Amino acid sequence: MIGPPKRTYQRTGASVAICLILLAIDCASAKAQLLQPQPPPRILNLDDGHGILQGMSEGDAERLNAIRGKPLPSYLLDFANAAYFRTLFQLKRSSDYAKKCYGYGMQPDVLAKNPVIATACGQLLAGNFSMQGDVAHWAKIIVATKRAVVPVVQRLTGRTDVVPGGFEGVPADPFIDTVAPHGVRLATDVNVPRIDADNLQKVTGLDARRSSLVDAYLVMVRINGADRAMVLDTGSSISMLRPSTAHALHIKVNPSPYLRLRGGRTIPVRPTSASVERGDVLLGVADRMQLGTGSKIISLTDVPVAIGGNFDVLGLGVLSRLGSLYITSKSVQINAKQTPAACGQPLEIASNLLGAYIPLLMYTVDGVKQRVAFDSGSTTYLTGTSSAPTTHQVAAAVTQRRVDIAGLYEDRYVPVRVTMGSGSSMHTQDIKVFPSHRAGYRYVLGVKALKDFNVLLDFKDREACLEHRGG
Repeated sequence: MIGPPKRTYQRTGASVAICLILLAIDCASAKAQLLQPQPPPRILNLDDGHGILQGMSEGDAERLNAIRGKPLPSYLLDFANAAYFRTLFQLKRSSDYAKKCYGYGMQPDVLAKNPVIATACGQLLAGNFSMQGDVAHWAKIIVATKRAVVPVVQRLTGRTDVVPGGFEGVPADPFIDTVAPHGVRLATDVNVPRIDADNLQKVTGLDARRSSLVDAYLVMVRINGADRAMVLDTGSSISMLRPSTAHALHIKVNPSPYLRLRGGRTIPVRPTSASVERGDVLLGVADRMQLGTGSKIISLTDVPVAIGGNFDVLGLGVLSRLGSLYITSKSVQINAKQTPAACGQPLEIASNLLGAYIPLLMYTVDGVKQRVAFDSGSTTYLTGTSSAPTTHQVAAAVTQRRVDIAGLYEDRYVPVRVTMGSGSSMHTQDIKVFPSHRAGYRYVLGVKALKDFNVLLDFKDREACLEHRGG
């Protein structure tokens, strides 16, 4: 998946006051959505006046660090600290600050004056819970925030048809049941081989010549005692199971809520027959999940999963709990004892308010070393987002239809020629730039890049790097 769309915010310059900006959604953005008609809601984008929201949506930790060094009111300082540590992936510290600013913002007198604080801190806190596995708690927080904030915002604007940005699909009623944070029993040097094209039909029953999974990074995962081939997807925040897989493995299903996938992010919506027809998915929980074989096994319990889509997907919500991943074209080594000696690059995480997140690495494109997202669920070498330059366009824009875990999409891309890498690894290649995909990074590196690089993602020590296979 390309990654979460970038939400646009406007700033108020030097003003310390909280401001509200009413914007209507651009109907053209629907091209990247599922091909079912959805009436565009009128969305109220909330601006904190200091660029905190924008910095977090773009995954810009340096900017957020600078903001939290300014003289700010205590509640905004808590918000800035939460956003900063969230972007650095230190979720426990982020949660502590988010709880403080959320509690402040939800006080009735404060809420009436500054609804943006309750909104932003509630969403940030909800996203932290989502990342840490407690999806039900996340859902309850975001519902409680919406119920408190929307009436205030509507009174302030004098309109009853507006919803704060990010809340347009959130139901008005609380969710039911509880999904506990899953536990993890780690081991070192756990090697999980990649399922190659020659074994695809044997393992999955799918014809490798016709399956869209032929180039995917498939690994074997044991769920509730049964082995299943899953796509290793660092671009998916939550793991997903097809309905047939969930039924066969007796996955516990939370009857509410549903999650609708939009451009790589997840949002809760009220379960209705119409939402089922649109391809929305249920939340569930897998009792047990194991990776590895023999004495080298990593065990997880009570794993939140989404139920729906076309493929079984092992997302970053699980992968980030495994300590470290050393990914090669043949296997993924979990908690490897030996890693690249020259790997001292900080691991960065791009995230948006609702919890969609993806790892960022440094890579040279067109002679400039810059942050690119690493999406092992993408079967390309490199693709571009709306912020990628198109000065080297080589053909007219193309509209295509594609199928991914969320269903059938229509996408428009621009063919662009770029030079990638440096030194002996430098080469020129035609790539696709998708103007509809808005994110805080220009490019997305996919699994085909593993023919040239090994990838290290160390979530424990927050390091990452690309290791050129040529030495």
